[in-house]
Amino acid sequence: MTFSRAAFRFFAGLLLAGLVVSARAAEFPAAFTAALKQAGIPLGNVALVVQALDAAEPVLAHNAEAAMNPASVMKLVTSFAALNQLGPGYVWTTELWADGPIADGILAGNLIIKGTGDPTLTLERLWLLQRELRAHGVRHIRGNLVLDLSHFDLPEMDPGAFDGEPLAKYNAVPGALLANFNAITLRLKPESEHVQITPDIALPGVVLDSQVRLQDTVGCGNWKDAITPSVSDGRGMALEIRGDYARGCGEQTLTLNLFDPATTFDFIFRGLWAE
Repeated sequence: MTFSRAAFRFFAGLLLAGLVVSARAAEFPAAFTAALKQAGIPLGNVALVVQALDAAEPVLAHNAEAAMNPASVMKLVTSFAALNQLGPGYVWTTELWADGPIADGILAGNLIIKGTGDPTLTLERLWLLQRELRAHGVRHIRGNLVLDLSHFDLPEMDPGAFDGEPLAKYNAVPGALLANFNAITLRLKPESEHVQITPDIALPGVVLDSQVRLQDTVGCGNWKDAITPSVSDGRGMALEIRGDYARGCGEQTLTLNLFDPATTFDFIFRGLWAE
């Protein structure tokens, strides 16, 4: 299957509009308005344009000049760029290199990992990668873990520049080695007098300072709004969690973008290897 720019743009136009309308349509299709009504979405909150690429005027336009949150529609832009630059058959590679001899299950040297920006290195896929490494005879590594990030030449990035929420998981910055979408999940569990907070992976060298106050309330509500995490890197890296947590919330999870991609990758890879 091949993609042409014209075909993609036409298809993207239909997706952006959210519906397909005939050239002689004078109003919204009944099925479209019925779906909006069922979803409780007023027409004033909808913006769409249906226009042929070679036409001077749109077939249908509604709130065409209104500033709207594009949400996942923006994925069309990055998807087109990926198809255009990389092609539909592109596969990311993550390479493992040993700079020392392997004997009796021991790598007497460093393990070098070279990334190319694979966005799908989840915990499960990293575990499979380590399983393949063990299948090549490596059981113990006596050297260092060396991360080769040279595939990307990235400027300094502020993860909070978008909306002032640098720890939000959707604000993870790109990285040549990006593990588990650069996300770390904290599990919050109310105990008798305090809230136990446990990360889903080991964080060696990181001091976890929980200042969360347990409240004897039944309702839970928007409990995440009452929790404030922060990361400091003074004499040592520290993760501080402040706020209030209702006992009625029970056990909950909070997924965050806590560290830069290389640090997160290091934590996850070492944690999985130690299991």
